[in-house]
Amino acid sequence: MIKKTLVTVAFLLMGVIATAQESTASPYSFYGIGSLKFQGTMESRAMGGLSLYPDSLALNIQNPAALGELNLTSYNVGASFSRLGLKTDARNESAQSASFDYIALGFPLGKKMGASFGLLPYTSVGYALQNQYDDSEGNAIATQYEGEGGVNKVYVSIGYEITDELSIGVMGNYNFGNIENRILYRREGVQLATRELNRSELSGLDFKFALNYKKMLKNSYELVGSVQYTPESSIASDNYRGYSTVLVYENGTEAVSNSYDADLGSQGLDKTDMIFPSRTNVGLGYGKKNKWFVGAEYEFAENSNFSNPFISVSGVSYENSNGYTLGGFFTPKYNSFTSYFQRITYRAGAHFKNTGMIINDEQINDYGVSLGLSLPVAKLSKINLGIDLGRRGTTNASLIQENYFNFRVGLSLLDRWFVKSKFN
Repeated sequence: MIKKTLVTVAFLLMGVIATAQESTASPYSFYGIGSLKFQGTMESRAMGGLSLYPDSLALNIQNPAALGELNLTSYNVGASFSRLGLKTDARNESAQSASFDYIALGFPLGKKMGASFGLLPYTSVGYALQNQYDDSEGNAIATQYEGEGGVNKVYVSIGYEITDELSIGVMGNYNFGNIENRILYRREGVQLATRELNRSELSGLDFKFALNYKKMLKNSYELVGSVQYTPESSIASDNYRGYSTVLVYENGTEAVSNSYDADLGSQGLDKTDMIFPSRTNVGLGYGKKNKWFVGAEYEFAENSNFSNPFISVSGVSYENSNGYTLGGFFTPKYNSFTSYFQRITYRAGAHFKNTGMIINDEQINDYGVSLGLSLPVAKLSKINLGIDLGRRGTTNASLIQENYFNFRVGLSLLDRWFVKSKFN
């Protein structure tokens, strides 16, 4: 009965994956190649994004060095439901979205090696903005900006325990996707509007390298350290730009009157490369095995090296960024036979990030808190629930402040594979 229930939950989550195309409503996804998505499981997100902890019964898709300790095959899938409050100096709005977060499989390759592969979103674009004003003659002019798409990644990771205390790992990612941006310019008294369409098809590779150190102390206490490094990489972009005059009906539909394609080849913009900055993450944590753990991480990214030659936006620049994460978990008694609630793992965390993006001379920051539960079901499998509360951006300089609430749900199915049968 429990297995049937878990399979049903898995298919429901896969349904979310199939239907949740608009995975963000953030106005800040207008910039760069969209809003950066979190790259970990629900367990990690509920701890503020903490990635250094190696767990033998939980898949870590952020830190490949942690895979060396994986003892069981772990199938993981997750999705999010978000509500976004948008605030300016003049008004408040709200938006909702649902998104697929990851689907991943991890498994041990012997006693000291583990591997994982899966699919997860990397960035997401989904915005609808409008700028309206009157010209010198009193005619209303409206410029509408809309965008959709994003970048996904297929990853493969391998981790290996060199010694009982030292592990290494490497992750390879193939990034792919497309982004479409539309600009509609309308002028009062003019029947036809002008539309600009920009589309990019993106693809490229990047890698991550990781080193973990774990020292077992007296009375089952453990000290864990981690270093992760992602070198600078590039993504190839095949670009298209077209202009049209359109008739816009009252219901919002458009009828094209005339159109032509821009000659991007003569400008050297038909095929471009976007530079993705290097990232370095260091972390340290302390806890008691199977009981509790608390850790902190620092991340530095050379975002000043980011570039997108195809689309440039005035008033926007990028600087090197940094971020801080603090989080942990507590399990009252993981092997309790008398109390289900003592076997639940309780998680909490917080994060603060300088995104590296500067708009109208204002630094865009993101900070928030997270809470979560890992509910044991069907032996070692778990249903993971979590919430995030946070804020991104500012109302200064005519910008938008986002107050977000995310509800996350994930499923982790564990089993033992590749075990040689003792009986025929």
